[in-house]
Amino acid sequence: MSSGSPALSMPPATVASSSNGYPPDGDGNGLPVLLLVEDNAINARVSLLILAKSGFLADHATNGAEAVEKFRERHYPGVLMDCHMPVMDGYAASRAIRALEGSPGWDRPRCRIIAMTANVMSGERQRCLDAGMDDYVPKPVKQAELMNALSSLMPVNHTQPAPRNEEDDNLHAAVRQLADELGEESVAELLQEWMADFPNAFSGISRLTEGTDQQQPELRRAAHSLKGSSSLFGLKLMETLLNQLEHLAAQGDRPEQPDLVRRLEEEWARVKPVLEKELEALQAS
Repeated sequence: MSSGSPALSMPPATVASSSNGYPPDGDGNGLPVLLLVEDNAINARVSLLILAKSGFLADHATNGAEAVEKFRERHYPGVLMDCHMPVMDGYAASRAIRALEGSPGWDRPRCRIIAMTANVMSGERQRCLDAGMDDYVPKPVKQAELMNALSSLMPVNHTQPAPRNEEDDNLHAAVRQLADELGEESVAELLQEWMADFPNAFSGISRLTEGTDQQQPELRRAAHSLKGSSSLFGLKLMETLLNQLEHLAAQGDRPEQPDLVRRLEEEWARVKPVLEKELEALQAS
Protein backbone atom coordinates (compact mmCIF):
# COMPACT_ATOMS: atom_id res chain seq x y z
CA MET A 1 0.00 0.00 0.00
CA SER A 2 1.37 3.40 -0.88
CA SER A 3 2.31 5.87 1.81
CA GLY A 4 -0.66 8.01 0.82
CA SER A 5 -3.18 5.26 1.57
CA PRO A 6 -5.11 5.33 4.86
CA ALA A 7 -4.15 2.56 7.26
CA LEU A 8 -6.30 -0.55 7.04
CA SER A 9 -5.90 -3.44 9.45
CA MET A 10 -6.27 -6.78 7.71
CA PRO A 11 -5.26 -10.42 8.19
CA PRO A 12 -1.58 -11.11 7.35
CA ALA A 13 -2.59 -13.65 4.71
CA THR A 14 -4.83 -11.20 2.90
CA VAL A 15 -2.27 -8.84 1.39
CA ALA A 16 0.39 -10.33 -0.83
CA SER A 17 3.99 -9.59 0.06
CA SER A 18 7.46 -11.07 -0.28
CA SER A 19 10.82 -10.76 1.42
CA ASN A 20 12.13 -8.38 -1.23
CA GLY A 21 9.05 -6.17 -0.99
CA TYR A 22 7.70 -7.21 -4.39
CA PRO A 23 4.43 -9.17 -4.36
CA PRO A 24 4.60 -12.79 -5.58
CA ASP A 25 2.79 -13.85 -8.75
CA GLY A 26 0.57 -16.30 -6.91
CA ASP A 27 -0.33 -17.78 -3.58
CA GLY A 28 1.43 -21.09 -4.04
CA ASN A 29 -1.87 -22.87 -4.74
CA GLY A 30 -2.23 -21.76 -8.34
CA LEU A 31 -4.41 -18.73 -7.54
CA PRO A 32 -3.32 -15.33 -8.87
CA VAL A 33 -2.83 -12.25 -6.72
CA LEU A 34 -5.68 -9.80 -7.33
CA LEU A 35 -5.99 -6.04 -7.04
CA LEU A 36 -8.87 -4.72 -4.93
CA VAL A 37 -9.78 -1.08 -5.61
CA GLU A 38 -12.08 0.27 -2.88
CA ASP A 39 -12.04 3.58 -1.00
CA ASN A 40 -14.28 2.53 1.89
CA ALA A 41 -12.19 0.85 4.60
CA ILE A 42 -15.00 -1.37 5.91
CA ASN A 43 -16.06 -2.51 2.44
CA ALA A 44 -12.42 -3.21 1.59
CA ARG A 45 -11.92 -5.29 4.70
CA VAL A 46 -15.05 -7.33 4.00
CA SER A 47 -13.93 -8.02 0.42
CA LEU A 48 -10.41 -8.93 1.52
CA LEU A 49 -11.76 -11.32 4.13
CA ILE A 50 -14.01 -12.99 1.55
CA LEU A 51 -11.05 -13.35 -0.82
CA ALA A 52 -8.81 -14.74 1.93
CA LYS A 53 -11.51 -17.22 2.95
CA SER A 54 -11.54 -18.48 -0.64
CA GLY A 55 -7.76 -18.74 -0.87
CA PHE A 56 -6.97 -15.54 -2.79
CA LEU A 57 -4.34 -12.96 -1.93
CA ALA A 58 -4.95 -9.33 -2.87
CA ASP A 59 -3.26 -5.96 -2.93
CA HIS A 60 -5.39 -2.93 -2.08
CA ALA A 61 -5.71 0.48 -3.74
CA THR A 62 -7.94 3.19 -2.30
CA ASN A 63 -8.75 5.06 -5.53
CA GLY A 64 -8.53 4.66 -9.28
CA ALA A 65 -5.30 6.63 -9.70
CA GLU A 66 -3.51 4.46 -7.14
CA ALA A 67 -4.90 1.36 -8.84
CA VAL A 68 -3.51 2.39 -12.23
CA GLU A 69 -0.07 2.95 -10.69
CA LYS A 70 -0.13 -0.45 -8.99
CA PHE A 71 -1.27 -2.08 -12.21
CA ARG A 72 1.55 -0.39 -14.11
CA GLU A 73 4.08 -1.84 -11.66
CA ARG A 74 2.96 -5.48 -11.76
CA HIS A 75 0.59 -7.86 -13.49
CA TYR A 76 -2.77 -8.54 -11.84
CA PRO A 77 -4.85 -11.14 -13.73
CA GLY A 78 -7.95 -9.87 -11.90
CA VAL A 79 -9.02 -6.42 -10.67
CA LEU A 80 -12.02 -5.85 -8.38
CA MET A 81 -13.08 -2.28 -9.12
CA ASP A 82 -15.35 -0.07 -7.03
CA CYS A 83 -17.09 2.33 -9.40
CA HIS A 84 -17.47 5.45 -7.25
CA MET A 85 -14.28 6.75 -5.62
CA PRO A 86 -12.49 10.08 -5.11
CA VAL A 87 -9.46 11.18 -7.19
CA MET A 88 -10.31 8.80 -10.06
CA ASP A 89 -13.45 6.67 -10.26
CA GLY A 90 -13.62 3.06 -11.37
CA TYR A 91 -14.81 3.84 -14.88
CA ALA A 92 -11.86 6.13 -15.59
CA ALA A 93 -9.44 3.71 -13.94
CA SER A 94 -10.71 0.83 -16.08
CA ARG A 95 -10.28 2.88 -19.24
CA ALA A 96 -6.76 3.81 -18.14
CA ILE A 97 -5.89 0.15 -17.52
CA ARG A 98 -7.20 -0.84 -20.95
CA ALA A 99 -5.18 2.00 -22.48
CA LEU A 100 -2.05 0.65 -20.77
CA GLU A 101 -2.76 -2.82 -22.11
CA GLY A 102 -3.03 -1.39 -25.62
CA SER A 103 0.15 0.66 -25.44
CA PRO A 104 3.23 -0.25 -27.51
CA GLY A 105 5.50 -2.76 -25.83
CA TRP A 106 2.92 -3.93 -23.30
CA ASP A 107 3.32 -7.70 -23.14
CA ARG A 108 1.09 -8.79 -20.23
CA PRO A 109 -2.13 -10.75 -20.80
CA ARG A 110 -5.41 -8.84 -20.66
CA CYS A 111 -6.68 -8.68 -17.08
CA ARG A 112 -10.24 -9.36 -15.97
CA ILE A 113 -11.89 -6.29 -14.40
CA ILE A 114 -14.93 -6.93 -12.21
CA ALA A 115 -17.02 -3.96 -11.14
CA MET A 116 -18.42 -3.80 -7.61
CA THR A 117 -21.48 -1.58 -7.50
CA ALA A 118 -24.65 -1.03 -5.50
CA ASN A 119 -26.30 0.59 -8.52
CA VAL A 120 -28.78 -1.80 -10.20
CA MET A 121 -30.49 0.83 -12.32
CA SER A 122 -30.84 0.38 -16.07
CA GLY A 123 -27.68 1.12 -17.99
CA GLU A 124 -25.19 0.49 -15.16
CA ARG A 125 -24.00 -2.83 -16.57
CA GLN A 126 -23.55 -1.30 -20.03
CA ARG A 127 -21.68 1.65 -18.53
CA CYS A 128 -19.28 -0.80 -16.87
CA LEU A 129 -18.79 -2.72 -20.12
CA ASP A 130 -18.25 0.50 -22.07
CA ALA A 131 -15.49 1.44 -19.60
CA GLY A 132 -13.70 -1.83 -20.33
CA MET A 133 -14.92 -3.95 -17.42
CA ASP A 134 -15.81 -7.60 -17.96
CA ASP A 135 -18.42 -8.32 -15.29
CA TYR A 136 -19.90 -6.89 -12.11
CA VAL A 137 -21.04 -8.08 -8.71
CA PRO A 138 -23.63 -6.19 -6.66
CA LYS A 139 -22.92 -4.67 -3.28
CA PRO A 140 -23.01 -5.77 -0.56
CA VAL A 141 -20.51 -8.29 -1.93
CA LYS A 142 -21.38 -11.94 -1.30
CA GLN A 143 -18.87 -14.79 -1.43
CA ALA A 144 -20.85 -16.95 -3.84
CA GLU A 145 -21.27 -14.18 -6.42
CA LEU A 146 -17.70 -12.96 -6.13
CA MET A 147 -16.28 -16.48 -6.56
CA ASN A 148 -18.52 -17.02 -9.57
CA ALA A 149 -17.15 -13.84 -11.17
CA LEU A 150 -13.59 -14.99 -10.43
CA SER A 151 -14.12 -18.58 -11.57
CA SER A 152 -12.30 -18.07 -14.89
CA LEU A 153 -9.13 -17.14 -12.97
CA MET A 154 -9.08 -20.40 -11.01
CA PRO A 155 -7.14 -23.46 -12.23
CA VAL A 156 -9.37 -26.27 -13.47
CA ASN A 157 -8.23 -28.55 -10.64
CA HIS A 158 -8.52 -25.92 -7.92
CA THR A 159 -10.87 -26.78 -5.06
CA GLN A 160 -12.08 -23.92 -2.90
CA PRO A 161 -12.24 -24.29 0.86
CA ALA A 162 -15.71 -25.44 1.79
CA PRO A 163 -16.68 -24.13 5.22
CA ARG A 164 -20.31 -23.15 5.75
CA ASN A 165 -20.66 -19.66 4.37
CA GLU A 166 -22.87 -16.83 5.54
CA GLU A 167 -25.68 -17.70 3.13
CA ASP A 168 -25.81 -21.30 4.36
CA ASP A 169 -25.76 -20.19 7.98
CA ASN A 170 -28.74 -17.89 7.34
CA LEU A 171 -30.59 -20.73 5.64
CA HIS A 172 -29.91 -23.21 8.43
CA ALA A 173 -30.92 -20.74 11.14
CA ALA A 174 -34.18 -19.85 9.35
CA VAL A 175 -35.13 -23.49 8.79
CA ARG A 176 -34.40 -24.39 12.41
CA GLN A 177 -36.45 -21.43 13.66
CA LEU A 178 -39.38 -22.51 11.49
CA ALA A 179 -39.04 -26.07 12.76
CA ASP A 180 -39.14 -24.85 16.36
CA GLU A 181 -42.28 -22.83 15.65
CA LEU A 182 -44.21 -25.13 13.30
CA GLY A 183 -42.72 -28.56 13.85
CA GLU A 184 -40.17 -30.42 11.75
CA GLU A 185 -42.70 -32.49 9.80
CA SER A 186 -44.66 -29.41 8.71
CA VAL A 187 -41.53 -27.49 7.72
CA ALA A 188 -40.23 -30.48 5.77
CA GLU A 189 -43.48 -30.51 3.78
CA LEU A 190 -43.27 -26.74 3.17
CA LEU A 191 -39.65 -26.90 2.08
CA GLN A 192 -40.24 -29.89 -0.19
CA GLU A 193 -43.19 -28.13 -1.84
CA TRP A 194 -41.22 -24.89 -2.29
CA MET A 195 -38.29 -26.73 -3.89
CA ALA A 196 -40.64 -28.57 -6.24
CA ASP A 197 -42.35 -25.31 -7.25
CA PHE A 198 -39.19 -23.23 -7.70
CA PRO A 199 -38.27 -24.41 -11.25
CA ASN A 200 -41.69 -23.40 -12.57
CA ALA A 201 -41.61 -20.07 -10.75
CA PHE A 202 -38.13 -19.35 -12.07
CA SER A 203 -39.09 -20.34 -15.63
CA GLY A 204 -42.03 -17.96 -15.47
CA ILE A 205 -39.82 -15.09 -14.30
CA SER A 206 -37.23 -15.85 -16.98
CA ARG A 207 -39.93 -15.89 -19.66
CA LEU A 208 -41.38 -12.58 -18.48
CA THR A 209 -38.00 -10.82 -18.66
CA GLU A 210 -37.94 -11.75 -22.34
CA GLY A 211 -41.53 -10.61 -22.87
CA THR A 212 -43.12 -7.27 -23.67
CA ASP A 213 -43.21 -4.03 -21.73
CA GLN A 214 -46.85 -4.79 -20.91
CA GLN A 215 -45.71 -7.89 -18.98
CA GLN A 216 -43.49 -5.92 -16.57
CA PRO A 217 -46.24 -5.61 -13.91
CA GLU A 218 -46.68 -9.40 -14.03
CA LEU A 219 -42.92 -9.80 -13.66
CA ARG A 220 -42.92 -7.47 -10.65
CA ARG A 221 -45.64 -9.54 -8.96
CA ALA A 222 -43.87 -12.84 -9.72
CA ALA A 223 -40.55 -11.55 -8.36
CA HIS A 224 -42.28 -10.18 -5.26
CA SER A 225 -44.02 -13.50 -4.57
CA LEU A 226 -40.87 -15.60 -4.94
CA LYS A 227 -38.92 -13.06 -2.88
CA GLY A 228 -41.30 -13.56 0.05
CA SER A 229 -41.04 -17.35 0.06
CA SER A 230 -37.24 -17.19 -0.40
CA SER A 231 -37.04 -14.96 2.65
CA LEU A 232 -39.01 -17.52 4.65
CA PHE A 233 -36.17 -20.03 4.26
CA GLY A 234 -33.36 -17.54 4.90
CA LEU A 235 -32.20 -17.33 1.27
CA LYS A 236 -30.78 -13.82 1.63
CA LEU A 237 -28.92 -13.59 -1.67
CA MET A 238 -31.89 -14.91 -3.61
CA GLU A 239 -34.12 -12.44 -1.76
CA THR A 240 -31.77 -9.58 -2.70
CA LEU A 241 -31.70 -10.56 -6.38
CA LEU A 242 -35.47 -10.85 -6.54
CA ASN A 243 -35.89 -7.51 -4.78
CA GLN A 244 -33.65 -5.89 -7.40
CA LEU A 245 -35.63 -7.57 -10.18
CA GLU A 246 -38.91 -6.43 -8.64
CA HIS A 247 -37.59 -2.85 -8.48
CA LEU A 248 -36.45 -2.89 -12.12
CA ALA A 249 -39.77 -4.34 -13.28
CA ALA A 250 -41.67 -1.63 -11.37
CA GLN A 251 -39.59 1.00 -13.18
CA GLY A 252 -39.84 -0.76 -16.55
CA ASP A 253 -36.03 -0.94 -16.72
CA ARG A 254 -35.33 -4.07 -18.73
CA PRO A 255 -31.64 -4.13 -19.85
CA GLU A 256 -30.32 -5.38 -16.48
CA GLN A 257 -33.03 -7.99 -15.93
CA PRO A 258 -31.43 -10.91 -17.83
CA ASP A 259 -28.26 -10.60 -15.75
CA LEU A 260 -30.28 -10.80 -12.52
CA VAL A 261 -32.05 -13.90 -13.85
CA ARG A 262 -28.67 -15.46 -14.65
CA ARG A 263 -27.44 -14.76 -11.13
CA LEU A 264 -30.67 -16.12 -9.68
CA GLU A 265 -30.23 -19.36 -11.63
CA GLU A 266 -26.63 -19.67 -10.42
CA GLU A 267 -27.69 -19.15 -6.80
CA TRP A 268 -30.41 -21.79 -7.14
CA ALA A 269 -27.85 -24.27 -8.48
CA ARG A 270 -25.56 -23.48 -5.53
CA VAL A 271 -28.19 -23.58 -2.79
CA LYS A 272 -30.28 -26.54 -4.00
CA PRO A 273 -27.99 -29.23 -2.53
CA VAL A 274 -27.85 -27.28 0.75
CA LEU A 275 -31.65 -27.22 0.87
CA GLU A 276 -31.76 -30.94 0.11
CA LYS A 277 -29.51 -31.63 3.13
CA GLU A 278 -31.74 -29.50 5.33
CA LEU A 279 -34.77 -31.41 4.07
CA GLU A 280 -33.10 -34.76 4.77
CA ALA A 281 -32.29 -33.63 8.31
CA LEU A 282 -35.89 -32.57 8.92
CA GLN A 283 -37.30 -35.82 7.56
CA ALA A 284 -34.87 -37.87 9.65
CA SER A 285 -35.89 -36.18 12.89
